[in-house]
Amino acid sequence: MHRLLARTLVIGTGCLAGAVANAAPVAIDSEQKVNAALATGFRVLQEPAHTLWFTVDAARRIAEDGLAQVAAATTPASLMKKDQGITLPCPVSGSVNAQMARSFPRVLKLRWNSCASTDLSGYPRQRDGATDIVLLSDSFTPQRVGGIRLGAPGVDFRETRVILDPEQNSYDTRTASLRITGLLPMVREFPVYGYFVGPFAFELTGFVRDHSRVEFPDPQVPPYEQTSLNTYEFVLATGATTYTDSQTHLTENLLLPTGTFTHLVTSPGYPENTVRFSVDGLRVRSDSEFVNWTRQRRLDGRIDFDWGAVWGAGCLSGEYVFRTLAPLSGSMFSGSGALESGDLLINSSTRAQFFSATTVPPTLPVPQNGMLAHVTTAGAGTFDYDVPGPFSFSLQSGCF
Repeated sequence: MHRLLARTLVIGTGCLAGAVANAAPVAIDSEQKVNAALATGFRVLQEPAHTLWFTVDAARRIAEDGLAQVAAATTPASLMKKDQGITLPCPVSGSVNAQMARSFPRVLKLRWNSCASTDLSGYPRQRDGATDIVLLSDSFTPQRVGGIRLGAPGVDFRETRVILDPEQNSYDTRTASLRITGLLPMVREFPVYGYFVGPFAFELTGFVRDHSRVEFPDPQVPPYEQTSLNTYEFVLATGATTYTDSQTHLTENLLLPTGTFTHLVTSPGYPENTVRFSVDGLRVRSDSEFVNWTRQRRLDGRIDFDWGAVWGAGCLSGEYVFRTLAPLSGSMFSGSGALESGDLLINSSTRAQFFSATTVPPTLPVPQNGMLAHVTTAGAGTFDYDVPGPFSFSLQSGCF
């Protein structure tokens, strides 16, 4: 089933992807742009996946909590017989109403009403609003679901958390209007905190807004406020997260056929920070091995990446096409992210090869600071960079 759904999602992106593919890749024709392009590459290696799972896993956590609460109280067959559903008390105060119609698809409708509980860290949390979960079977402990929706037309889902501490008090509010449609795994490899594992194929549209206010006991210190807004426009995602070899090997394979992400951060007294990118067949793969604690990563496909003004004049926004010629490999315990090997082609013109002191060929200088990046580009020449890690490219380009 998941293969058919993934194929359907990919076929349906043809027209949308074409708009992204028409743009010309940015020109890398100077040493500064070489560093800026590498800075972008290492940012893209992490940002799309991190931004996607930040929101999808938050929605899954809410669905997971709701399913567990309903499963402890009733069965699907019993709930479908109740036209008004059932209203369950929440762990601290408030309630949640659960309804499910007899017709297909099976949609579990949860309506949180000042539902108060304590989160995994022991802090008070309250939920209000709607959560709809599309069930693929008559079970409240599903291995996968067919979609999750947070919020209802005209009314956002809302979640608040309060942390009271002698050093500071924090007040966090999350609002969301979000639709995830497709195949979503709901089983964690390790309970409570582990990754959700299995194949996935879904479309994501909507937003999540987080607002934080921090108050300090010293009246001379003003409170600090920050708002973060993540917006997703028709983002399609397919792939799988799997453990093998007795849970010692984790593979995270993510394909983003199309879609646009926007991340906006505002705070009084600080410049607005906006990062926006549109993907076109972007694939990010990570293989983590927990015996020797090494990680290999691959980056392939196209992305239009806009850094925004706050990151610096040295950033190089625009269209990028990446192709991994050899996996970007290194130790998980390298604090600087230094690579021991790897080969990345950017925009068909700039090739970056990475070496450690033990893997560098005799024709190149032995790195003294952590890793050597040997970069050849048709537009600017050849450069060797002896650096601690990838962040050096951001510093050298003036994009940080």
